[in-house]
Amino acid sequence: MSIQIEVKRSGFPVKLGEVELWFDTSIENLTRFFEIEDEVNNRFNEYQKEIVDKSNNGKFDGLKKGELSKETIDEALALERKTTEIKYNLVFGDGTFAKLYEVYPDYEALDEAFYQVDTLIGAELEKLAIERKNKAKSRADEYKAKAKSKKKKK
Repeated sequence: MSIQIEVKRSGFPVKLGEVELWFDTSIENLTRFFEIEDEVNNRFNEYQKEIVDKSNNGKFDGLKKGELSKETIDEALALERKTTEIKYNLVFGDGTFAKLYEVYPDYEALDEAFYQVDTLIGAELEKLAIERKNKAKSRADEYKAKAKSKKKKK
């Protein structure tokens, strides 16, 4: 004998251009999602510390005042791109930004897309909250009805 039960993942697909991602709406993920701004700031601060350490260790020495090297420009762009990368990776999982950037190597476009994603996910979460509230109320009503029927039988 074998018992097989399908487990349906909580969430919904999010399609960015030709890349399809999954937004996890499990309670476990949602509690993390609402703390995302703090986590973005924490990860970005860690990244900034790395840049400061590179500078303190002489990585950018040898440049004349006002002179920019390709390496300095690359570091500045990486710093700007990092916030967008952190946001995508926190919401959809590590490696998400790299996957998107491979298809769309334009962090400004991806950052703008994230703003839209964030807005639309927020709207979906509001709908989900209403659905969950209605389900919880329905279950509570069922339990109350069962409790009443048990009392009547006695």
